[in-house]
Amino acid sequence: MMIRVLISLLLFSFSLFSITEEDPDFDIGSEFETKNFSSAVLYHYKNDAIRVDMSRDLLSDSDFFLHNATVDARDLYKIKRGEKIKILESFREGKIYKVKLLKENARRSHYYLISDNLSQFNLLNSDTQSS
Repeated sequence: MMIRVLISLLLFSFSLFSITEEDPDFDIGSEFETKNFSSAVLYHYKNDAIRVDMSRDLLSDSDFFLHNATVDARDLYKIKRGEKIKILESFREGKIYKVKLLKENARRSHYYLISDNLSQFNLLNSDTQSS
């Protein structure tokens, strides 16, 4: 009986560890290219990205989400197929990234990206920054 309890606790601890394992933190200087049919957006303002990320984390009802996570469409940049970005800085423990759009005549010097949207990008290269 005691062995069953110990085995159950051991299995539970391993399953809990695998659930809480976070996505890899990408290096500053890593470059990404959008995949085909990407629906990722870049935010003009860091606070907009933080509000949307926090609303996703809270998993609240639709009224709360619409009130707190609504961003003016003029403050978004819709990524097009084949466009590249470069990570400049990380905020909120790797949940928000400051990125540079690697395109000629970009309207802004930098944008902000929620790390969940990185799944819609292909990693081109990872340059580690020496501290």
